Amino acid sequence: MIKLLMVGAVIMLLWPAAAQIRKIPAVVTDALEEKYPAAEAVEWKDKLGYFKASFELDHARLAAQFSAKGEWLQTECVVDEGDLPEAVLDGWQKSRYAHRVLVEAAKILLPEGGVQYRLLVKKNDFEKKLLFFDSSERLQKEQPSL
Repeated sequence: MIKLLMVGAVIMLLWPAAAQIRKIPAVVTDALEEKYPAAEAVEWKDKLGYFKASFELDHARLAAQFSAKGEWLQTECVVDEGDLPEAVLDGWQKSRYAHRVLVEAAKILLPEGGVQYRLLVKKNDFEKKLLFFDSSERLQKEQPSL
């Protein structure tokens, strides 16, 4: 029984490493080149459900997600609080999370021209939330964060 538990523990520890071994399909790398031809310093990660490319473009660090079929899913870029639209800041200040500290903000570009903003806010080191806003004041969803 102990041997079985140890084998299970080893498999669980090695699983994330094994997930990174899968080769990035050419259709996915081609999709990045088509969407962002000037991308530099590209680093790929296999997230099992999608592939993530982190890269530099025009002196900014971006992260784009693609499906296994090469469909572009989204691109995000970390932004400063001062670069957030006033409507997003107003929406955060009108939410029940207004008293929390902003840790990080990101602008997320979505297919069909959609834009979303993700705010990571914290009450303390243990209570953190991800808040997702559209371009208006509307809080679309919230998620706990580690």
